[in-house]
Amino acid sequence: MEKSERQLQELGMGVHAVLATLHLLIGVPYNLRRKNWIAFGVHLIAGGYSVKSFWKHYKAVEGFDGKIRW
Repeated sequence: MEKSERQLQELGMGVHAVLATLHLLIGVPYNLRRKNWIAFGVHLIAGGYSVKSFWKHYKAVEGFDGKIRW
């Protein structure tokens, strides 16, 4: 893997880890406690998407053979 491609994938992992943490550990409980069901659902879906995206970046870094599989 080229150094720049690996760094980009690692940056993506960091960004999605932060986003997932904020959505799932702050947004979900806060809106659940306030019974704001729409915002609760949005944070839950956005957090799940960030977890999925993190995993894609992780797999790209783990087994990179020169081809990007998205």
